[in-house]
Amino acid sequence: MKGVCVFTCPGAVIVTTPQDVALADARRGAQMFRDLHTPVLGVVQNMSHHVCSQCGHTSHPFGRDGAARLASEMNLELLGDVPLHLDVREGADRGSPVLATQPHLPPLLCLPLHSQQGPGETVTPPVTSQ
Repeated sequence: MKGVCVFTCPGAVIVTTPQDVALADARRGAQMFRDLHTPVLGVVQNMSHHVCSQCGHTSHPFGRDGAARLASEMNLELLGDVPLHLDVREGADRGSPVLATQPHLPPLLCLPLHSQQGPGETVTPPVTSQ
């Protein structure tokens, strides 16, 4: 007989892109965590927009505000947006978080740099370089 690994998941963050098909999957995922009595901490929208490095124009190639609508309809917090950006992709390929290696890019990730641990207790995650 094989062993069974059991663990407690303290919470889940739902990450989605703005497209309808991705939002449908995210909705099912959030509901699954709720059915398992696992708190859903919020929603993050990945690939939310792209800012042209040449002219600064902002475009939304995968749609707009999908995660915000999902968060609203499911009574969840929208935690932020992660734009399409070459530095994010290259850092992910290297296994180096872009905020750790390039902290001078604060507008790059539109995520708050803190999380609520409990009533009135705010914790700022450390940023370390590899």
